Amino acid sequence: RSAGTEGIVARQVKRLIGQLPRSQQQIILLRDVNDCSYEEIEQVTGLTAVNIRVLLRPFVLSRGRCCCLSED
Repeated sequence: RSAGTEGIVARQVKRLIGQLPRSQQQIILLRDVNDCSYEEIEQVTGLTAVNIRVLLRPFVLSRGRCCCLSED
């Protein structure tokens, strides 16, 4: 994909994530943007690692990372 297309996709992903419940947004941002481990996310949110994985499942790519939210 071209850089322009990637920017469009990133904006669309951010917009869609913005429509999610705040708790799910927080988990996605902690995992993908802040690169937090499941254990760190547990400490911040009070959720179990199993719950975190379930909430992230729709967003996880084959490499085990969430969809790209960064501008890179």
